[in-house]
Formats: sequence, C-alpha cells, structure tokens
Amino acid sequence: MKHILLLILLAATSMMAQTNYINGVAYMIILNEQMEVLKEIPMGKDVLISYDKFYDSYDIMMTAEDGMMSFNLDYVNTDDRKKVYIDKDSSQENDFFYAEDRLLDERKLFLIQFDTKVVNGETLRLVYRFESFK
Repeated sequence: MKHILLLILLAATSMMAQTNYINGVAYMIILNEQMEVLKEIPMGKDVLISYDKFYDSYDIMMTAEDGMMSFNLDYVNTDDRKKVYIDKDSSQENDFFYAEDRLLDERKLFLIQFDTKVVNGETLRLVYRFESFK
C-alpha cells in the first residue's frame, strides 16, 4: 500500500514539475509578409526559461542591453495548429503569441507575435527565438 501511495505521489509531482532551461540567448527576427527574414537582432543573453507543465505556462527572463527583460506567458487557447499565449507582463493590451516549442528536441523556443505591425507601408511580423540552452 505504501508503494502505491509513493508511486501516485511521484506521478503527481512529475506532472506539476517545472522544467528549467538556462544560459540561453535570444534574438528578435523581423519578417515581411512573405515570411522572409529582413533582420535578426540580438535581444538578450543569460536566458532562463521555466516551463510549467501543469499550467502550460512559460516564464522567460534575460539580460538585455538596458537591463532585465521578461515574458510571462499564460496559455489562452488553441487554434488549428499552434498554441496561443498571452504575455501578462506586457504593457500592451492583448499581447498574444503563437509558441513553437522545440526545447526538448532542439533546445529552441519560438514566439511568433500574433499581431503584425505596419512600418512605412510594409507589414512586418516579429518572432522571438530563444536557443543555445545548457
């Protein structure tokens, strides 16, 4: 009986555990409407990603040129292909992202901004790439 309780406790703990990825780097990628890369900009280093399986959420912190930067992403909904998250730390209302999580296989996470931006008549999309974790 004790062994069964221990197994149940271990299973419940592993389901609620957080997975941490440390010492990564971050880039901001600017794409045009044809999804061509226009520019790739280093955004941060010493990236820490904590992924919570139970809440399906990401906490991302990094050192940027002008100090600390963070994303606090909570799962919102699923469309046909990708998971949608909202950044609770954002100063913008409704700052939504698609997440392409390749952390287990490739040690990479992509956040694709839901809304596009129009700059000088050109429609642009921002993608954040986090990689090179230990």
